[in-house]
Formats: sequence, C-alpha cells, structure tokens
Amino acid sequence: MTKAGSPPTDTIKPPLWVNAEITYKCPLHCVFCYNPLNYASTFEKELTTDEWLKALREARELFERDYLIAQINRFGGNISRTANFVGMERSALHRKLKSLGVVTSAKSGVRVAHVDDDAEA
Repeated sequence: MTKAGSPPTDTIKPPLWVNAEITYKCPLHCVFCYNPLNYASTFEKELTTDEWLKALREARELFERDYLIAQINRFGGNISRTANFVGMERSALHRKLKSLGVVTSAKSGVRVAHVDDDAEA
C-alpha cells in the first residue's frame, strides 16, 4: 500500500537519475548556493578522478541496460525495430546487449529482454 500522492513503488526501479557532487571546495560563497560553509571539516575525503570515472561508468552501464531492455520490450523483442529506434546498427546493438548481459527469450509466445542471471554471477 502506498501513501496518497506517492507513485506505486513496484513500477519505479532505480536508478532514475544521478546527482554528482564533484567537489565542495568552491572558494565562492554565493547567496543562492547550497554548499556547506564548513566543507573542510565535513567532507575531508573526496573521490579521486579514477573513482569518479568508475562511478560514472557504472551508472552509464545501468542506464544503458535499463533503457535498452525497455526499448526491446516496447518493440516485442524485435531487434531490428529497436536498433532503428535507438539509432544503432543491428550488429552494434547485439554487441552492446551482450556486453551488458542482456538476453532476449520467448516467454508465453512473446520475446522479452532481461538481464542474464548467469552473466552477472
């Protein structure tokens, strides 16, 4: 049961967005800014460039995987129509799906895309 005005939790799956706070070491103290004034004591350890790149790469892969799964399922598992819609060549889409661990299978006579459980293990 959900609260009034809130969307049902079973239809929303993370990630929906990424908010990346790169640094709090801004020397400006703008009136409208939400950065804390005592950032030096509050945020002593920031991520390195490599850690940021890794986090953004992982987020991109999650977004791509969920987007492509949604589009494949939208077109009933038809890879050609999906590739045309997302603006990729069919062979490039196949390679991308394989790298993301996405497979299509026939369930109840309809092709659907999902994450391969064996690929994640």
